[in-house]
Amino acid sequence: MSTIPVAFRGAWDEIISDRCYGREARYSLTATTFNNFEVAGDVERVKLVSPTQIEISITGYDEDKNQFNSTVGFRLLDNVKTLAGEAADSNLYRKCPSAA
Repeated sequence: MSTIPVAFRGAWDEIISDRCYGREARYSLTATTFNNFEVAGDVERVKLVSPTQIEISITGYDEDKNQFNSTVGFRLLDNVKTLAGEAADSNLYRKCPSAA
């Protein structure tokens, strides 16, 4: 598959008193793009490991304009409300609310 499943899409970050407003989300995932702070990439392939786990193959450019190819894995926890990396001790992220 070449698109990120809907449940994984959105802006994900720690939710604190500012509710993600006015700052960049840790991860921003669309159907075909991956953004993590300064690093942006195009989704080349998505491996659906399970309904709540994916591996994304990305091609993009770093802040120095060097091309990279990378694979990133994510899991959805807490009834798909929480995003985590593949490792059991990964940081946890919540979807940022939409600006009103």
